Amino acid sequence: MIIKNGNVLLGSTQTIGQTDIRIEQGTITELACDLSDRTEFDASGLLVIPGFIDIHIHGGVGVEFASADEDFTKARQWLASEGVTGFAATVRAMTPDRVVAAERNILRESEREAVGASVFGINLEGPFVSNVRTGVMNPPNIECKPETAKLFADEGKGRL
Repeated sequence: MIIKNGNVLLGSTQTIGQTDIRIEQGTITELACDLSDRTEFDASGLLVIPGFIDIHIHGGVGVEFASADEDFTKARQWLASEGVTGFAATVRAMTPDRVVAAERNILRESEREAVGASVFGINLEGPFVSNVRTGVMNPPNIECKPETAKLFADEGKGRL
């Protein structure tokens, strides 16, 4: 497939330039002017940039990523419609058992075939939050212990 005539963000120079893009099996293989192919998309007047990666998002459109059993489909589709191609689902400050349940659900959702943004990882916002500087969070009153942190890391299966 060729994306033609777009205003492309060029990573090598960090500038916007008009060029064509050849994509083969989901990978950009060539940037050049006047490329041709049977399948073309005319991007005249459009900005062509890589998808955004959101590293801190709690959910959206009624979907809560810190849930033990939430289906992320609706949020994944919405995120993709806004230009987000991948994200780290963020878990708010909760008790350790609820954090682990959320981690397990995030991992299940990341393995599901779904249209939309990909679940790339887990962002733990808590539960170890300073009681002096909680901001808008309402963290559980728990002590940060190495075994609890290890539990979160183990349950994250390398995706934390």
